[in-house]
Amino acid sequence: MPTQRFITATFSGKSAEVVEEQFAHWRATPNPVELDQFCQSIRDNAMSLALIHYTEWIDRWSSGYHHHTMNALDGKQYAATILTPDAAREFAQSIKTSVVEHEWFVQRLRDAAHGWGGVGEPYRIVVIREVLAPLAEDHEIAAAAQTVPEWLAELTSTGSGVPHP
Repeated sequence: MPTQRFITATFSGKSAEVVEEQFAHWRATPNPVELDQFCQSIRDNAMSLALIHYTEWIDRWSSGYHHHTMNALDGKQYAATILTPDAAREFAQSIKTSVVEHEWFVQRLRDAAHGWGGVGEPYRIVVIREVLAPLAEDHEIAAAAQTVPEWLAELTSTGSGVPHP
């Protein structure tokens, strides 16, 4: 089980149609390099109005098994899939939320599927997974909770942030 980054990005209108066509092309002719470039472009352009919803989070515990059950395509760095809002809601409903990380994933899928009140339809949700590091184990998190990382201590001790105790 890895530490991973997940992204949900909801495209609208003509952009949604172009992204859907691109995924159809990659399904017929896989191109891991192009897929990685596309995923990085989404991250780089998260403020674009083509994206009506964007979330990015780090998941330190869950296996991410559900991502590959969504028929994801593999790049060298990223894996990605595209869903209609209905498919995202249906997939969210199918996930057993026995652990909190799965609940977080389900909620983000549901959020991404909401759209923008009908403005900019159609919508397509791109879900991206990037494996970053090995799983963070409970004892590592517990130990880290007892310290203040250097980058945070430096920020708060300069007077530019939260007062340092």
